[in-house]
Amino acid sequence: RADIYRYHVCRASQLFGATRARDVLSDALDNVHDRNIVVEFSQRFATLETQLGEIDRARVIYAHGAQVADPRGGSVFEAYWEQWKEFELAHGSEDTYKDMLRI
Repeated sequence: RADIYRYHVCRASQLFGATRARDVLSDALDNVHDRNIVVEFSQRFATLETQLGEIDRARVIYAHGAQVADPRGGSVFEAYWEQWKEFELAHGSEDTYKDMLRI
């Protein structure tokens, strides 16, 4: 199932642009339940939103993915938290950084 979503995101982005890719990623987060895949799609989605200048949306997506991304759960999850940390350092404030640490 994850491979289908990966393909669909790629094709939607190529053919219809970021808005359609956003829809596919949102659908993937609603329907995929494997923790590793949720983290992967959350990273991709948050990166897309950041590229589009949608910083608040990206922050919400990071918070959503963090619900399944145990920072002690392996390299995939550690990379997720590192990406979110870098995002907050680049786009956030002291308060948003503290909020990230609380989750």
